Amino acid sequence: MKNALNITELREVRELTKISMTRELKRGEHYKGYMIFGRMMPTTKSQIETFKRKGVCFDVLGLEDAERIAKIFEKHGIEAHFQLTKSKMFCRLLTSESYLWDCMLKDINTK
Repeated sequence: MKNALNITELREVRELTKISMTRELKRGEHYKGYMIFGRMMPTTKSQIETFKRKGVCFDVLGLEDAERIAKIFEKHGIEAHFQLTKSKMFCRLLTSESYLWDCMLKDINTK
């Protein structure tokens, strides 16, 4: 993968914003508007299934988002890869979101 960075390499990028670019909504809040723009992290089983079914992809991520995603992948033995945007202030997930949704569903089903 061209310009793929793992989470350790991503932490070394000084320009990368440290804040979260995705929202985590509470149960019952309307999420589909945020989902369409790739600006939210699903929290319930039905949200994750909707994201998977519709093929939702994240827009841009901050370091906080990337660390949360990398932690989910690490639990399942997958290394997450990211690519910096042109400004180097944000990153995008290169590893398939489909794998992420599967990992999140496994985590929810084992609770």
